[in-house]
Amino acid sequence: MNMRCHRKGTIMLIALLLAAIANASDMPSCAIECMAIGIKDSPCTLTNTTCICADASLQANLTACVQMTCTVKDSLTTANATSTMCHSPIRNKANVITITNSVFGGLAIVATFIRSLEFRKHFGLEDISVIFGLLFSVGMGILEFFMVDTGYGRDIWTISFSNITLILKYNWIVEMLYLGAITSIKMAFLNLYLHIFPNFGLRNAIYIVMGIVVAYFFAFFFGICFNCLPASYIWTSWTGETKGSCLDFNAFGIACAVINIVLDVTVMALPLHEIMKLNLRPMKKALVMLMFCTGFFITIVSIIRLKSVVTFAHTTNATYDYVPVAYWSLIESYTAVFCVSMPAIRRLFNRLLYTCFGIHNSYQVKSETYDRSQGLQRPTRSKNLSIGGNIKASSSQEPLSRQDSSSVELVNVDRFS
Repeated sequence: MNMRCHRKGTIMLIALLLAAIANASDMPSCAIECMAIGIKDSPCTLTNTTCICADASLQANLTACVQMTCTVKDSLTTANATSTMCHSPIRNKANVITITNSVFGGLAIVATFIRSLEFRKHFGLEDISVIFGLLFSVGMGILEFFMVDTGYGRDIWTISFSNITLILKYNWIVEMLYLGAITSIKMAFLNLYLHIFPNFGLRNAIYIVMGIVVAYFFAFFFGICFNCLPASYIWTSWTGETKGSCLDFNAFGIACAVINIVLDVTVMALPLHEIMKLNLRPMKKALVMLMFCTGFFITIVSIIRLKSVVTFAHTTNATYDYVPVAYWSLIESYTAVFCVSMPAIRRLFNRLLYTCFGIHNSYQVKSETYDRSQGLQRPTRSKNLSIGGNIKASSSQEPLSRQDSSSVELVNVDRFS
């Protein structure tokens, strides 16, 4: 009995001393009690903060005790006070988001502007999709600038409670904008393929993929909106002070990312077989394929982003650990906008070469017109393809039937040259 009273008295004395030491940091009482228990079994003295901060076992025991006995807010306050006492370095990844947003966002905006110079000649569904993709991406970027201003990119315990809630709310909106951006760009590619390729089998496949992309968007958009009930629980649940229910958001996010990767591969691979059948020299065919294959970079970015999503599933420091997901999402959406606008950039580059240096980098390919309701029609005049070289690839001068369509695979090929 006396031993027990003596032990309690010792712990209380240590707690009082620690409270006096930690008073400047406003460490919660529950954390002081945890530290008192831990200090008693540690070789460190009360005044030796260097030893306390360097004792990994003491820090681990303190963290476990605080998580069991303190509220979430008190736990964060304790982590901040401990970091201050131990002079831990202040970590901040905000610059990565700012630079990524500025550089890739600028490239996407410039690419879309160059694309808009051709709107008088042609303005189709692919152009509308690109505009929506850019708007969603820019909206996502603007919100991430706001998130950085409120502390996003720093350790969660260094951010005020109100800002944590605000960051989570912004992040919820960003996820919806991201889904809208990647869906719009996929539709832009698919509409571009419809505009270019007359092959009926390919067109049917494109329509099927379009349906899957639309279904993907609505399914996951609905899931993001109502992942928690009430919806506000998405950005208030972290406090442990509100009531609500949620789906497994980590599993949901991983499923969304995996399906997105599968759709990326499908969309990028759709035209490759048709391109392989073009009557071009190997080098010229490689240049055309390279233009489409550049889109596979988007898939690589999606895979890297998935790795970040999986890591996020186990974090307790969301405002710091989730940053890679944020900037890889920006890179993916902005790069996709740039990629689908590459043909317009190529054509502008060729025009500048011709205007400034008199270099005309084109070759002639006979092309037939295409009526979507009637199939292939008679050949028309030659059209310039700005891919390079002076190569002529001629088509038959006889009217073509649907059975003959494999001999000439492209319509309006100048849209991607």
